[in-house]
Amino acid sequence: MLSMTAALSRTERDRKLELEAVVARGVNSVREVFEALAEIKRLRLYRDEYATFRAYCKVKWRISSVWIRKLLKAEAVKANLGAESTLSPGANGCVRPLAALADLSPTDQRAAYRAATAINNGAPPNEAQARSAARATTTLRQRLAAEGLARLEELDEEQLRRECEAELRHKSEDKRTKDYTTVKDKLRHAAKAMRRLGWNELAREAAALSAKAEVRWGGESARAG
Repeated sequence: MLSMTAALSRTERDRKLELEAVVARGVNSVREVFEALAEIKRLRLYRDEYATFRAYCKVKWRISSVWIRKLLKAEAVKANLGAESTLSPGANGCVRPLAALADLSPTDQRAAYRAATAINNGAPPNEAQARSAARATTTLRQRLAAEGLARLEELDEEQLRRECEAELRHKSEDKRTKDYTTVKDKLRHAAKAMRRLGWNELAREAAALSAKAEVRWGGESARAG
């Protein structure tokens, strides 16, 4: 038992036991565990044994309070997105994408989620995509604020979604350009190294691959333009 604890009423104690029973059998339902821990945190039902919710999670259940906070953030984002999101904090792999949007305003959460979904061809975004959308939205908001408050206030959710999606697509193209440059440079350096080693046939193959990559990239860039 840790210091700075406080007694619970009989009603609180009974409710705590009910909730802890849910957590104890939590292997069957991640969502039930989350909801039970969220209520324990909200009502501070841990206070008769532990001074903080963090200590309660760590000692009682050996669960990271950081993970619990992610669950709490994810649930709040899910509540804001509503039926628009098929992601659920109670499902594996869905907590982090939702939590990545938690620091945005409700309007920006919806815009960023729509943009990330559009970038992912209509499928729910993964964590990296959600984080990229959150960063793009924050950057966009800062840029608009610097340009003038009037425009920022006039910007509606749909406009923000479109601008965020455009910025994400631009970032995606930048990454493809960097990847292409990396491949081309490595093939060129490999061809030079092979010539120095006397591996002339392999050097010619590497040079040919570099040329093919350049032609293909030029074709893709032309289509994109």
